[in-house]
Amino acid sequence: MSQLDPALCAEERDAEIARIEAQEGAAGRRRAVAGFDFTFSVPKSVSVLWGVADADLQAMIVEAHHTAVAEVVDYLEREVVATRTAWEGGSFRRVQP
Repeated sequence: MSQLDPALCAEERDAEIARIEAQEGAAGRRRAVAGFDFTFSVPKSVSVLWGVADADLQAMIVEAHHTAVAEVVDYLEREVVATRTAWEGGSFRRVQP
């Protein structure tokens, strides 16, 4: 509270302290939620193969990678990804794309 404007009168200071306490109290109810990042990069061996391949094989490798990523994202959307819908995280529902 030492960072409040010293020019505030007692009533304004009390009001500002109450506002800050209410804000901090509301923030204290937040809880961490686990999350995940997905990385869709190919293994080094695939990168090496792509680097030494001719254009036709490179195109096949790229197409295979794009197909694999699309299938994984479809699976995640259908079976894995969920979001909280109730206050305080009480219930879950599946996210539909």
